[in-house]
Amino acid sequence: MIILTTIITFLLMMSISLVQSQEEHYHTIEVSPGTEECFYNAVREDQTIQVDYGVLSAGGQYAKLDINFRIVDPRGVPVVAEFKKRAGSHSLDKMKGDLKICFDNKFSVTSSKVLYFEVTVDGEDDNYDDLAKVFRDGEQFAVEDEYEENIQEIEDKLKKIKRDIIKTAHLQMQIQKTLTKDRSMAENNIKRVDTMSLVLVVLMVGAGMVQVVVVKRLFHQK
Repeated sequence: MIILTTIITFLLMMSISLVQSQEEHYHTIEVSPGTEECFYNAVREDQTIQVDYGVLSAGGQYAKLDINFRIVDPRGVPVVAEFKKRAGSHSLDKMKGDLKICFDNKFSVTSSKVLYFEVTVDGEDDNYDDLAKVFRDGEQFAVEDEYEENIQEIEDKLKKIKRDIIKTAHLQMQIQKTLTKDRSMAENNIKRVDTMSLVLVVLMVGAGMVQVVVVKRLFHQK
């Protein structure tokens, strides 16, 4: 029983460290006016890569939330090209090598763009090679046959925990993107309302002063 407890403790510690070592693919960047930002992501031929992006905010109250987007294959040939889009999602398969992901803001003269992008490569979440190294036939711990069934059950549960943690992290990133986008839109709307309110107040005061001057002149003429 002591051996089984030791194995369970070791497996739990290893599984936690393996889950924490998962690579994150969510990024938030700022693209200055007149510039282009590019990133690289390596994929195998048997993998599918998905890229999601969206513009969160732009410099200036009346600047448009748009960006030029490109994905270039290892040969330098653009496989995806979009112009002045606010958001997009693209999935590519049967690609091999380093893909170049670019966000182009060269068409903007004064407005910088803050945007997010997320890169997901199918197969990474289901890769249990690291866990397989932990769950061997019990040779390392001299596990008896009576414990093998328990170890297999622990392995299945840890794999499920790993999948659930990855799904939860992905959901949290989606919520974060939505919150950031909504906050940016709310801030821009508040700035526009404040600006329009100030303009209307100035116009009302000016109209009132003009009316006073006109009425005084009418009385002077009489």
